[in-house]
Amino acid sequence: MTELLTGVCAGTVALVLLLAFAGHLRAPRTLPAALAAHRVVPGPVRWPVAVVVTALEGALGAVIGFDVVAT
Repeated sequence: MTELLTGVCAGTVALVLLLAFAGHLRAPRTLPAALAAHRVVPGPVRWPVAVVVTALEGALGAVIGFDVVAT
């Protein structure tokens, strides 16, 4: 039973990461705007941070999703 729950949770995390990645690709200006509105990072590094976060979301979602499918 624990293995089933672990697989469901990992699959859910992968799906959420991939959907967030797709959302950032569809609307690339929303993440930098949110970072600016919340003043999380300084202005000059807003776009690089947004690009790195988007790439990490896609990569982690793909790796976790592949691992769920492979096991």
